[in-house]
Amino acid sequence: MTSGGLVVVHDAGPGVPTGALMSFGIADDASPEVSPLIQFPVRSPGLRPGTLRGNPAWPYPQWMVHPLFLVGDDTRSTSWLKANRERLAAMGATGIVVRANTGSDFLRIRALSGGLPMAPAPAVWLGEQLMALGASVVPLLILPDGRITQAVPVPISVPSVKGRP
Repeated sequence: MTSGGLVVVHDAGPGVPTGALMSFGIADDASPEVSPLIQFPVRSPGLRPGTLRGNPAWPYPQWMVHPLFLVGDDTRSTSWLKANRERLAAMGATGIVVRANTGSDFLRIRALSGGLPMAPAPAVWLGEQLMALGASVVPLLILPDGRITQAVPVPISVPSVKGRP
């Protein structure tokens, strides 16, 4: 036992703060209401509607298990979500709504997703990282290989080999 201060037991390298991700367990995708544990408005400083420039890449994608998309309550984000929801679902993507004024705004965005798992969260840390990469716009998709894009790739179907599924 030590007196006072933080003791690091194990440091596995670059990680992701879990606070924003915890909200995924709070938001029930089937509920017509938003958990009272989520406070609105949701704002993500530095993230704004816009067009992604260049080919930024997430520097440590090893924590990514599934694609992660970020959207707001702006027209660009909601149009992108409607146009890409089937491809996002096919790739197993999960979403964070980084800007919503009210719980009703969040529910409207979630309804446009066609059932994709989504949660409202300010994503401050994630927004700071994206700003440093020059990718501070929404909508945005971060792929498990680290690519950051607004163009949702068409899922690749791998033909089965005879004798294997």
